[in-house]
Amino acid sequence: MVVVMIFVLLLSLQFASPAKTILVDWGTDMPSTPIYADENDALRFKWSSSGNVFLTTKENYDNCDWGCESCGFADEVGTTSPVTYRIPTNPNATESYYEAIYFISTVSDLCDRGMKLECQVKYGQDPVTDDGGTTTSSGAVLELMIASVLTAVLCLGVLAF
Repeated sequence: MVVVMIFVLLLSLQFASPAKTILVDWGTDMPSTPIYADENDALRFKWSSSGNVFLTTKENYDNCDWGCESCGFADEVGTTSPVTYRIPTNPNATESYYEAIYFISTVSDLCDRGMKLECQVKYGQDPVTDDGGTTTSSGAVLELMIASVLTAVLCLGVLAF
């Protein structure tokens, strides 16, 4: 029975999607294209001279304007390097989708000089299609696999007696 439990545990770990840490070399030479991350990933911003990191709106990102009352928010992530921002999860997501989050520096003219970042975040899980064309979540597929393994083990156990 212990062997079966270990097998089921290893099987479930195969399908787990651990969060990762993405290192961001925070500076004025940031890429103009977005980076990609998954929900629950961590963005670790590191810079060597002056700087800070603020989470903000697209409008603030586009205009490097964090003081505009009508532009939305600019929430401080950190002012001392390194700083980590953990991307929140969406437990209600039934399908996968991407949503952008934006970061800027509010120190002097650093944002205007390129110290800003767009991150496209993937929320939810991709559906898995079986051979019959039926779409199910990967969690349901895992449950089915575990149930199949347990059923087979129980049948073998009954046959052994």
